[in-house]
Amino acid sequence: MKRYLKKARVLCIVFFVVILFGLCWVVNNGNHSLVKYRADIINLSRKYVKALAETQNVGFDDPYSAELTGYDLKKTLAVILDDMLRRIDQIELKLSNLTNSSPQLNKHYSESINSGPIIPHTARGLKMSSNEKSSYKKINYLDLLQDAQENCVVQAKEIPLYPECFSKIEPFKPTTNWLRTRWETHSCYVELGIDGSECSFVRYLSEIESFCPQLDSRKFMKRYSEAQITRDLNGLLRILSSVKNHLSSKSFMITRLKRMWPDWLAGILHYINGVNFPQANYSSLDHCKFCSPDDIACADICQSTKLIGQPFLFGRPKLNILLHMGFLSNDFYKKSFESYISKGGPLGELVQWTDLIAALYILGHKITITYEAAEAKLNLLHPYSSSVPCQVENNKYDLIYTDITGFRNLKKVNIRTPLCKFRILDTFGTEALYNRKKELWSGLHLNLQQFYTFFPHSPDNTFLGFVAEILAPKYKVSRRSSSKPVALVYGKESYMWANKTNYLRILSDYFEIHGNVLDKVENLPKFVHIHQIQYGQPYLELMSKAQIMIGLGFPYEGPAPLEAIANGLIFLNPRFNPPHSRSNQVFFSDKPTSRSLTSQHPYIENHIGEPYSYLVDRDNETQIRLTIERILTNISNGTYRPHEYSPWGFLERLNAYLTRQNICATPFYKNLIQSPLPIAKADAPPKFNYLDVPGIAVSWPPASSLKIVLGSRGKSCADVCMNLGTSEHTLLLPSNISAYSILNKTQHQQIQNGYIYYRSIHSTPSPNLSYLYTFRCSPEHFPSVNHRLNLQYLGVSCPNITYTTSPMAPYWDDAARSCVFQASNEWFDCTASGSLGGSDGFSRFCPCRDALPNQISLCSNCL
Repeated sequence: MKRYLKKARVLCIVFFVVILFGLCWVVNNGNHSLVKYRADIINLSRKYVKALAETQNVGFDDPYSAELTGYDLKKTLAVILDDMLRRIDQIELKLSNLTNSSPQLNKHYSESINSGPIIPHTARGLKMSSNEKSSYKKINYLDLLQDAQENCVVQAKEIPLYPECFSKIEPFKPTTNWLRTRWETHSCYVELGIDGSECSFVRYLSEIESFCPQLDSRKFMKRYSEAQITRDLNGLLRILSSVKNHLSSKSFMITRLKRMWPDWLAGILHYINGVNFPQANYSSLDHCKFCSPDDIACADICQSTKLIGQPFLFGRPKLNILLHMGFLSNDFYKKSFESYISKGGPLGELVQWTDLIAALYILGHKITITYEAAEAKLNLLHPYSSSVPCQVENNKYDLIYTDITGFRNLKKVNIRTPLCKFRILDTFGTEALYNRKKELWSGLHLNLQQFYTFFPHSPDNTFLGFVAEILAPKYKVSRRSSSKPVALVYGKESYMWANKTNYLRILSDYFEIHGNVLDKVENLPKFVHIHQIQYGQPYLELMSKAQIMIGLGFPYEGPAPLEAIANGLIFLNPRFNPPHSRSNQVFFSDKPTSRSLTSQHPYIENHIGEPYSYLVDRDNETQIRLTIERILTNISNGTYRPHEYSPWGFLERLNAYLTRQNICATPFYKNLIQSPLPIAKADAPPKFNYLDVPGIAVSWPPASSLKIVLGSRGKSCADVCMNLGTSEHTLLLPSNISAYSILNKTQHQQIQNGYIYYRSIHSTPSPNLSYLYTFRCSPEHFPSVNHRLNLQYLGVSCPNITYTTSPMAPYWDDAARSCVFQASNEWFDCTASGSLGGSDGFSRFCPCRDALPNQISLCSNCL
């Protein structure tokens, strides 16, 4: 019995072993089958992809090109994608095992990642990558097979450049998320690629309306056409001729363009020749050998001057630009401006608009001109019907030039255009105080650099200017010899002559006085020869007969005195004592500026001066006669047109703005009050002296042109920078940098090549040397100064730190031993000065930049 039991036990053991072996074989054989099937799927998928690519000639695979590329492969390729990700995981694991990172290095990497901008989390749609080579999120192929949405990856550093992006795709904000709720209301959205997916929303908002950054996967799809220099006037005349109505303004612009076109062609030729100018041998100018070995700043200047100064003229993107002249609209004070063009009304604005249109056209950009807000809205939306809610890709504008009236009218019609794309032509400029304050011509709450001015009034604004017209030699009338030189009065409306008879009577002892007045002339002095001719060729011929232009004190800062000097006349510039401003002149009471004018034409007073212009006190007969006697001893001084007001200078300046000035990327529209300061070297990319995000640094004007200064008590940054070389201000520098070569910059002849050298020998130099070598406040870099770590790098210790909304901030409070930083980017102000709370113990931290000779609005590295 025991023997049978023993045999039974052996059989049971054998049976279980056989069963276990069979199970193991089945399982093992099944795993091999799964691996085999997986390998087969991968191999077949690879063959299918290769065959499909050959058939479709390698198209781009996304939902918007499904018919061409077989987007249905998304699920089929999930397995091969998962296989690729498995391989990547293995590589990452091996790299992780090979890396023996120290705790300090790990902490450094962690701080670098955490120093990125704070970005709202979105549960759906837009995904962010901090890697330049987009790190796409790993995809679970089972999720894809279950219809999960693909990720939309953008660079995290680009998100702050688009502050409105999240509000327009956030699913939980129906009041702002108009696209998610309305895309099915009109077929145009579907035609533009929206299919209800998150990526289609982001693509529309990035590529059609520019509210979001472009997806990484679609960046290579965008191809800008290059702007080509255009010399054919007929094309521009056809654009202007297509404008209906507004006959007076259109006629003015067309006749000015025809007269000045040869001058414009000469200007663009100089610009091109300068850009193409070859490098020459400047060994005779080489002063770098005089730098001492420990003078790092001197060596840096010598190195940088060999690299600077080449404008971006060739290979530029062709911009689509809308020019909306709101001041000529029918809604502007019952068409007052348009109706006054032929009656002696102010023409300075129209001169500037004409020159802007000409320059944009010559530089090769696509321009569209509108007058009425409804017309502009149609161009900004759909070209065929105002009822179509979509914007279309080929009608998207890169920039919109308008004026204060036009900007407000466009806001009323609810156009969906980012505010940073606007450029506001603003004759007298807008200061920070009035940008925040709602008044007739102010309260727009824009970046102050978006206001483009007639003259370089304030560094807070951008100087656009105009071109001073020079009469062609064939039209000039020879000045007849007579007992008295001819003088032409600057004042084309009779009210400007009020209470000026005694002043003119004194001048009549020396000059034969002529005037050009287009309205009532009955009450004008009888000893004046009155003409009544329109501005244009006849007026320029009249001006060519004269040798003197007489200023009456009004209008302020017009183009005529500058054009007179350019044509060889001497301008008598009335001095104001006390200066004219909002406090004592009705004219300035509603203007968004607190500037005080010390003469009728401050630009000519400060930047040109004698012998082309002389200041006169209208109420001081002795001073008038002494001044005229000085003039008569040397009345033929030739002509002078500042480079800034020549076609070449205008093109040079405007092209720099178009290619370098990116308002949308400024800290203002990122809602930042601080930005890192790159430590620039001549032959290396910028470095940062602490962990920060380079994407939020101010790139233009470049840091290589920047000097940070602690001004004397109560001084504005505009004054501090203009007087940087004086001992009353403290230049802030790192401990290893000498200030000698910077404070004595005008004593060194810089090495120049290429464009900078060409313009130095072909452009007309300024007669005012202090203007030639001045520094200017750089408001773009206030966020760079408004930063404790930047000041610390420059040797400033801040025992205490406070934040305030004050036009003086950032500043040093001597009594409190405190660094006071700015709390709002709308309060940064170059021109603010004076005391605070009755105390004068405040010194401003000022960002100053150098100025390109004869082009004060640009720095040496800004071209």
